[in-house]
Amino acid sequence: MFGVFSTPSAESARMVCTFESVRTSINVRGMGVKVASRDECRDTVHELVAKLQDVDQDKRKKHLPERTLELTLLDLDMSFCGTLQDGELINIQECEPEEKPNIRLTMDSDVLIDMHEGRLKFAHAWASGRLHLDAGVRDLLRLRSLM
Repeated sequence: MFGVFSTPSAESARMVCTFESVRTSINVRGMGVKVASRDECRDTVHELVAKLQDVDQDKRKKHLPERTLELTLLDLDMSFCGTLQDGELINIQECEPEEKPNIRLTMDSDVLIDMHEGRLKFAHAWASGRLHLDAGVRDLLRLRSLM
């Protein structure tokens, strides 16, 4: 019948909510449902910091002014904070989200792991809404020049 729409029942709404909460708590690789462990994310963050050291020091100093940085992993309720200083990313540690860091990256753990392992490009993650970036235009341009 055209023009007749049914309203979802309370039972079907409960099923959707239950499915969503289960989906984010399962750690199944390769089946479309991925939640990285806290340890995997810690290791990945430290590996990314080490990778930044591979970029020419003069280029880092030129493009990375002093800034506070925060990475929040929504599905793990986990944040990392650090400071960009003299082209170095220092004082990386788990933290409570700051009021207003200069640069804030927000994503799920699987996005972080996929970007690190080369399965997902930063620009695609951002354009598809899987990565949220809160930073000034100048900071965005500077970060882009390092990629």
